[in-house]
Amino acid sequence: MLTSQVGFADAFAVIFQPILNEQSLTAKYPQAANTLRNIETYKEVMGELRDAIQPELDLLDSRVTAPLKEYQDLVKKVRKTVTKREHKVSTHRMGQRGEASIESGRVANWFAPPLTATRL
Repeated sequence: MLTSQVGFADAFAVIFQPILNEQSLTAKYPQAANTLRNIETYKEVMGELRDAIQPELDLLDSRVTAPLKEYQDLVKKVRKTVTKREHKVSTHRMGQRGEASIESGRVANWFAPPLTATRL
């Protein structure tokens, strides 16, 4: 973010530079002279601020953000395992219901030979 602020200051300075054969902005608008002087100061301050804060941001990243990302990955793996387990358990239960209905005679056994008078 602070890098973009320095870029903003650069863009601001470029926008307000006079184009060839154009009158200076400060000659046309005298109140803009203070703004144009402050652009360089703003750019320097944002660069110094970035340099001062960057080590703290790196420390936060290594101590807070990186462990949280690892934790998120772990939670994602656990959720995946739990979902897989739930699917496996539900498939197993469905199989048990099917076996129970076959044993009780509610479902015809398609692989058994038909009953004949001799087998009765």
